[in-house]
Amino acid sequence: MRPLTAPGTINANFNGIDQAGGGGAQPSDINAASGATQIVETVNRRFTVYDKSGGQQCTATLAGFLGATEDVFDPRVQYDNLNDRFSMVVSLTPPSATGAAALYVATSQSGNACGGWWVFRVTFNGSLYPAGTLLDYPQLGQDRDALLLSSNNFNPGYINSAAFSIPKSAAYSGAGFSFPAFAVSFTTQPVTVGGNPIPPTANSYFLSSVNGTGYNLYRMTNSAGPGTTLTLQSTVNSAFNGPPRQVNQPGTATQLDPLDGRIVWSPYQVGNFIWFTHGIAIAGFPGIRYGAIRLSDNVPFVAIAYRSGTSDDFNPSIGVSDAGGNGNNIWLNWAYTDPAAGVATSVTVDGVLPGGGVPNLIGTGAVLVNGASTSTNTRFGDYSSVSVENTCTAVVAQQFFAAGEDWNTRLGRLSFC
Repeated sequence: MRPLTAPGTINANFNGIDQAGGGGAQPSDINAASGATQIVETVNRRFTVYDKSGGQQCTATLAGFLGATEDVFDPRVQYDNLNDRFSMVVSLTPPSATGAAALYVATSQSGNACGGWWVFRVTFNGSLYPAGTLLDYPQLGQDRDALLLSSNNFNPGYINSAAFSIPKSAAYSGAGFSFPAFAVSFTTQPVTVGGNPIPPTANSYFLSSVNGTGYNLYRMTNSAGPGTTLTLQSTVNSAFNGPPRQVNQPGTATQLDPLDGRIVWSPYQVGNFIWFTHGIAIAGFPGIRYGAIRLSDNVPFVAIAYRSGTSDDFNPSIGVSDAGGNGNNIWLNWAYTDPAAGVATSVTVDGVLPGGGVPNLIGTGAVLVNGASTSTNTRFGDYSSVSVENTCTAVVAQQFFAAGEDWNTRLGRLSFC
């Protein structure tokens, strides 16, 4: 173990699934969830379970794991520390222009992710889901009682985005379920309730970033039903511009896509605050914004993060734990390049200790791996993740490029107390 530049310790730091293991798909769609004894990693077309040191325990193709006959992609996985269960959502290519829109939702039957899972092929109908609709870029979060989900819907072009919730009581028992769905803005993320164990909350939340404006904050009541509702609580004024250009790499003219300023991973609700991160423009460079919205009055608190004055920074995710005494531990995970310094795609993580507020994080984190440049990949991400284990420890997952120019993934298990 070695100390982080930011306060903390790296307990594990290892490569995960690579592009060959992911079936050659671009991008990786890397994310991971940390349970009591296991770390589950998903990428496009593969599912792998590790012990907490990175030892592989089981692996399968995503289609084989789900028993899917369609093309499946965009997986997201999370862990429920109250019920000792993992859950996952996965997109599928519509089999026909007349078939019902659908997603795969899966939940483990115990805390052993190599054991049995309930797998649901969830179908959708109604005005938000015309026949043949692709439910793309699915999002996954949770509160104490429900799985919280959303998607961007295409038929064939973008038509809308929608959010919904599934009661855990049904999803964890293999029972049937139904739910209402609600129209939301583009790439609206469900907000994960943080805590160990997950505490009860009066409401559940969904959040989207809106270029040039700030954020749309939605409030859900009765997430596990009956009578679920979703309303726009506030349009939060905190204007930003998305990344102003593509990401540059040393030694090649090939650029990488930093996306458009959307939030790419579930924010965290801890107490009276929702914590989030996404890409922005910083002085002509792709950079990182992170911060929180106070739920009692919808006031935002934001800061920026980057590695250096010449770095391109992108694909961030955040995790937050309640450290007691109105304090939090915050983990911020992102990728960067620094062509002026000859640094290719690399993975960095930074953190804020209780009482630290929302400071700018500039060159103060730890680099988990320095990667290579690529001329064969232009997609990146499309997301990364932070999975909070407990008050002190989290697992981060991020993409980089290996020496052969294909993508690889990096997982780090980090403690800040």
